This record gives sequence, structure tokens and C-alpha cells, in this order.
Amino acid sequence: MRRVHPRERIARLHQRLQDLAKRLGLAQTAVQRITSAALQAMIARLYRQHPDQIMREGRLRLHHLYTRLLTGVRQTQHRQDQRVLLAVHRLDTLSPLATLRRGYAIIRRADNGVIVRDADGVVRGDEVQAHLAHGRLQCVVNKIETDD
Repeated sequence: MRRVHPRERIARLHQRLQDLAKRLGLAQTAVQRITSAALQAMIARLYRQHPDQIMREGRLRLHHLYTRLLTGVRQTQHRQDQRVLLAVHRLDTLSPLATLRRGYAIIRRADNGVIVRDADGVVRGDEVQAHLAHGRLQCVVNKIETDD
């Protein structure tokens, strides 16, 4: 085995000490970065759990849900309004009054109020009432014509 001069041995140990010191510095920096990141994550988590933050998020969620509710109510109301308007239009189309407004009349016998549906339901001289869109006419049958 070869003997090493004390200066050389001290130089090697000094170099080794410098290498270890450099590695220790790098390890400390890495640990500080990791610790700092972990600390920042904990602070962020703690901030999210702070009552003020929870209240802010709750208010935002409540506002969002309220807006969605209003939109839904308005859309539902609009659809219902459209359905009602369509039903009113259909009812008006089927209404006897709509038929009268188009120029037709409902003819009833004056003696018993029965609706006259064809010319054979009356005879010459019978009194009838013609119900119009606005008012009534008292009429006497003068002539009867049938579609043969």
C-alpha cells in the first residue's frame, strides 16, 4: 500500500469537504423549494377554507343559481304564454262568434228557439230570428229554396 503525504491527504479531504458542502447547499435549496411549495399549497388550502372565502364562493354560487332559476322561470313563463295564446286562437277559431263575425248567421225558429239547419225546417210564413255577430233580426220566411 502506498503512503500518502499528509498535505495530499488534507487536500483530498478538503476537496471532499467542498464537494459535500456543495451537495449540502444544493440539497438545502431543493428542500427549501419543496418546503416552500408545500407551504404555499397549505396556505392556498387554508385560504380556500377561510370563512370569508367560503362565503364569497357561496354568494357566487347562489347568484349563479338565482340567475339560472330566473332564466328557467322566464323560459317556462314564455312557453306557457305561447301555449295559452295558441289555445285562445284555437278556441276563437272554433267559436260560433267567430263564425258570425265572418258573416254567417244562426237561424232559430221564433216559436220554440230550435236552430234551423236546413230549409225543410220551416214553412212559408214562419217567423225566425237571425242571430248575427252584432244583433238579431226578426224575419218572416217568404220563399223556400232547397238544394236538390
